[in-house]
Amino acid sequence: MDKRNPSRKDDRFGLIAFITVGVIVILVLGAGIWQGLRPLIAQPAAGAKQVQISMSGFAPNVIRLRAGSPTRIALVDLDDSNHIDGGGWHNFKVPYFHITEKVAPLSTKYFTLDIKKPGIYRFYCDICCGGSADPSMNGLLVVKA
Repeated sequence: MDKRNPSRKDDRFGLIAFITVGVIVILVLGAGIWQGLRPLIAQPAAGAKQVQISMSGFAPNVIRLRAGSPTRIALVDLDDSNHIDGGGWHNFKVPYFHITEKVAPLSTKYFTLDIKKPGIYRFYCDICCGGSADPSMNGLLVVKA
């Protein structure tokens, strides 16, 4: 016959439940704090035109420039490295001008566009989310004279 005290079993169960709830609370609070910090990552340098990229696409998805006027771009990747498709990496491709700029997860990549020819050009990310075939991962570069 087992002479263990049944209240010890209840105490162990209570401790495990307490630890589990504590871990869940810490994870939820951590996620909330992280979401609060994400906008701080997305602050571009003065004078740069910010373009955000995430699994949801580009924002804005239309970029307006003046031909022959160099424009500094801050490409902000809002995704983290836990994304299974592309590991959170994104890029900004303008095939017509052979431009490809790659940005790491949760970081900002600065580069300058100096387009001299007016027109409307397609840009996209081809690292994840269906690449150029995904409408949300596409945008337009509108260059006025």
